[in-house]
Amino acid sequence: MKEGSSFMKRFPCLLLADFRYQLYTKAQERTLGGLGMVRVTVLEKKDAENCPIRDVLDRVGDKWSILIFCVLEDGDKRFNEIKRMLGDITQRVLTSTLRKLETEGYLTREVFPTSPPKVSYGLTERGRTLLELMKPVIEWASSAHPDIKADRAQA
Repeated sequence: MKEGSSFMKRFPCLLLADFRYQLYTKAQERTLGGLGMVRVTVLEKKDAENCPIRDVLDRVGDKWSILIFCVLEDGDKRFNEIKRMLGDITQRVLTSTLRKLETEGYLTREVFPTSPPKVSYGLTERGRTLLELMKPVIEWASSAHPDIKADRAQA
């Protein structure tokens, strides 16, 4: 942000926050030796709220979201079908998670004019892209699970 801009004159606190962040970032780069590591450390809560990693993972990082993506991978499903496939999710949690994922653009929700209304959920391109990125983690979790369970049992 330019120091002389009218926006910065109206909100000088942003200039100070930007300056502090730049100083911190430069110090962090020196400490990390320019390794290109992802910066996740923030100075203040408001900086954390603007962190894209925190923001996205907060929305899709829970177990239900990823499991819903897996259920919808092979095509659209109705609410009760999703609930039945997941098994141990409550109706309230499923409703809330589906709404959240639809609002974020990961799912589509289609209502058919029947009596009673038929509602179908499917993955958007964004949802499919995220699922493809998560597949290696899902596969790793599946293959590492026996060892993880054994380590937990020893603890």
